[in-house]
Amino acid sequence: MKVRVKKKNPRRIPASMQDVRKAAKDGSDRGVKLALAIMLMVLKDGFDFTEYQIKRVWERVEKLSGEVAEGRISVNDLCGALLDDYNIDLT
Repeated sequence: MKVRVKKKNPRRIPASMQDVRKAAKDGSDRGVKLALAIMLMVLKDGFDFTEYQIKRVWERVEKLSGEVAEGRISVNDLCGALLDDYNIDLT
């Protein structure tokens, strides 16, 4: 005779703070990757950037990301510069 195991509702399974933090980080990482992929494809397809130009843009993105990670510039500084110079509001 088979014993039926009652399925648990996934919404009722408690999540630890570690699980919540991991889910938030995974979602954030995915969002950043998506935004970068869209930006690079727009440059490639919409503005006919060459492979060389795309790689140069990527090198600049990595350099600026490093400066943010090191604390030399903040994301708020970058957003403020885009708003002031180009009226692009990223808030």
